[in-house]
Amino acid sequence: MGADVAGVAFALTAFWLALSRPPSFPSWSLLAGAASGLAYGYKPLHLVTAALVGLLILCGRGPSAQPRPGARDRLLRTASFVTAFFALAGVWLLRNEVELGNPFYPIPLGGLPERLGFTPAVDWSYDEFKYAELEWVHATWQWLIYPWVEGHRLHQNFKFSSGLGPFFAATIPVAWIAWGAMLVREPLRYAERSIGDRAARVLYVCGTFLAWWMSGSRQPRYVMVGIAAL
Repeated sequence: MGADVAGVAFALTAFWLALSRPPSFPSWSLLAGAASGLAYGYKPLHLVTAALVGLLILCGRGPSAQPRPGARDRLLRTASFVTAFFALAGVWLLRNEVELGNPFYPIPLGGLPERLGFTPAVDWSYDEFKYAELEWVHATWQWLIYPWVEGHRLHQNFKFSSGLGPFFAATIPVAWIAWGAMLVREPLRYAERSIGDRAARVLYVCGTFLAWWMSGSRQPRYVMVGIAAL
């Protein structure tokens, strides 16, 4: 699991702060930016999640018990988030630019860095990324029914039971039942939320899954933050 768990933990901290906006802690946007910066330090993938948290702060409403912030307040909060993010993540972006000629190294971003004139990450074979998913599923469409068809081509211990071991049986059915109950209750508890606020939350969850899908390296650990946020 390595750096993935720590990165997801900090990304979720930022996400929770952007959702709850605790009034007893007025500097929550600064802490969210710092958490996002630390998450990026663990995995460059969290550059995407940081951008989505920033959009959530800019567009979201927060808890229904709090008054909707005005445009000026939202802009100030977003600015403080961005400042804190670059205060911690900036060292990596600057290092990549100085040493490698590409601040976004090694993120392909759909070829955007190259089109902007940055040096491509020549030591990363992006063509090989598309084969990484074959360690987990036998075809791309099987992600729809993962982990019931999980493979273990490399015979690694965490894939030994093909997703149907004792841990799966003891936790997943219970989790699905509890999650289903919460989904039924959610519209009743938060019916007063604005359409824009709901859209911002959906954007974060869907955005993390979309980034994972478009990355080319479709491995479960790269979409952990999306699963947890969902």
